Amino acid sequence: GGRSPRSEPAAARQWFTMRRVGITVTADGALVPHVELGVEARRLTHGPNGYIDAAFTDPNDPTARQAAAVTARFPEVVAQLPVAAQLMQLARATVLAVYLLGRGCKLNVSLLDRYRIPGVPEGSEYSIQIPTLMKDRNQSIVGSNAVDAKGLEINVHRHSRSMRGGVDLAVPGDRKVPTRAVTARLLDPRTRPVPLPLFLPAPSHSA
Repeated sequence: GGRSPRSEPAAARQWFTMRRVGITVTADGALVPHVELGVEARRLTHGPNGYIDAAFTDPNDPTARQAAAVTARFPEVVAQLPVAAQLMQLARATVLAVYLLGRGCKLNVSLLDRYRIPGVPEGSEYSIQIPTLMKDRNQSIVGSNAVDAKGLEINVHRHSRSMRGGVDLAVPGDRKVPTRAVTARLLDPRTRPVPLPLFLPAPSHSA
């Protein structure tokens, strides 16, 4: 008999992205960030130092179709999964921070210095990058075919699937957050405004 090994590797990556962002400015100065999150997918191929994005990803690839389905129903995902709701809140905070920095606000560095950035067990040896999760699955299917009177041919099908995932909360476009002004008011007129805790107000310019 004989053995006919065959391998069918497949690898892809999916990650959360901000598709559309914006800030609504009300008549009383309230800032309301808006974010549409989605999922992107790319097929991976082997490169000199590991996986790299393939030149083309078929829109009908299962990972691409899954990403499109999740994107289309992301509000439902946020409503059902607390971790997705937390990601949405983080994305809105990121958009608001980018807007404030673009308007001249300065970070309150002295306040930020009081907080310690959460660490990982690896400490300084850990490379700070976009968080990535990895999942590898290997499967082998053994079959046989009658060849002739001498015996059977053994067929081994090896399936290898690798998935990479992460989060990229970079503001799309040129990092300038689109804004629109509305005449509506959101703040209680009896409430005194207070400075944002992590930012210093933009310096005033006297005439």
